[in-house]
Amino acid sequence: MNLYDFEKICELKFGNGDLIWPVFRFDILELRALKIRENRSNYIEKDSKFKIIKNIIQGIFYIKIRRKDILLISPTTFNFKIGSKYKNILYDYYLDALFKHTQLLEEGCNKGWRIPREKTFSSIFPYLIFLAHFLGIIFPTRSNKKDIKVFCENFKNIEYYKVRKVEKKIFWLEKILKVYLKIVKPKLILMNAASYGGYFPILIRVAKELGIKVGEIQHGIISQLDVQYNLNEIERKKMTKYLLDYMLLFGEYWATQLNIGTKNIIVGNPNINNFLMNNSKTKEDIDYLFVSQWMVTDKLINLAVDLRQLLKDVKICFKLHPNEKLHSNQIEKLKKNNIDICSNSKHIYEYLKISKNIIGHSTTTLIEAIAFNKNIYYLKDEFSQNYLPKEIGVPIEMARDILIKKSLKKYKSNYYWENNFLENYLNFLEKEIGIF
Repeated sequence: MNLYDFEKICELKFGNGDLIWPVFRFDILELRALKIRENRSNYIEKDSKFKIIKNIIQGIFYIKIRRKDILLISPTTFNFKIGSKYKNILYDYYLDALFKHTQLLEEGCNKGWRIPREKTFSSIFPYLIFLAHFLGIIFPTRSNKKDIKVFCENFKNIEYYKVRKVEKKIFWLEKILKVYLKIVKPKLILMNAASYGGYFPILIRVAKELGIKVGEIQHGIISQLDVQYNLNEIERKKMTKYLLDYMLLFGEYWATQLNIGTKNIIVGNPNINNFLMNNSKTKEDIDYLFVSQWMVTDKLINLAVDLRQLLKDVKICFKLHPNEKLHSNQIEKLKKNNIDICSNSKHIYEYLKISKNIIGHSTTTLIEAIAFNKNIYYLKDEFSQNYLPKEIGVPIEMARDILIKKSLKKYKSNYYWENNFLENYLNFLEKEIGIF
């Protein structure tokens, strides 16, 4: 595809006039460029249809409409059980920072609501999308079949009926969001993964037209390889009304890794700040903590097993990603080799603080380990070497490398994880939004 072709593709529209490209961009480019979905057998998809129906019914009781200056939109995957209730380990800090001015909208229909919650929240956001979907089925909408056909001809993995289905939903979603935002009248909307496309570009466009500022809160690693956080010149020119105003980042390093036309605000990671402040140094009971990801599950299991053959008397633990699952043969293999499987109900920081050596592939946890002053190793391949910061960790190809290549590096933690979250966030609200 040459640049002229791509420019034309960026101009293709749905029947309501919205561009098609911002909605499907991430799915197309991720599959083409990163190729991280080659092995999905260990990935946790959505709940079963029965569970989703149960989630939908359960969530109805938490629908609230409040007029607030700040709207936060978060998935429930950030919710971890602390004591008898669930805490959103990222967005609850933003909620508490200016509680009287803020409402948290959570999305739990696909993967459960994780209640009871420590903080109040509203479940309304997914129901706005459900309503748009329902109306799109019942009432016919104007379709731009010509542009959709051209779009699908250029991207064979995107099927016509799926684009048409989205087109019907977007027609109504635009109208529903406009009514909702006019009722609640926020000055600022902060979202999770808004740069990934889907229905977020429509929300961003509608909000900006109403004079509402929009931003995204960093939730994990950002790399120059991340297509969602790096736009080319043509995209920045054509997609202006779908682009965020702000990106709220954990540290200065991350601002060097993105190019999406936002104003980058360094606020820090409140969860790390709070955890380190309230947890004194404890005994390191775990010698080697393997932090897995669903696209490299088998590779890391084999690495852990090989390390066990070299070291019989050390404690080795295996921690899954929240969206990762193990098959019975994988569980058996780990147990047979006396490798503990960590609970996913317990937050990763609880394991980091009691571990000496952290081993992974390209997970955010490897960089979070800097703040905990841990030895860091990563499984070497083309992706991990280009994805992780160059100065982070020791590359390894086999278990023996962990014993030979000692990780003795010292890092500037603040470069990645800025301190003083509350002060930084409130300063942003005052200077940029006029809220305080």
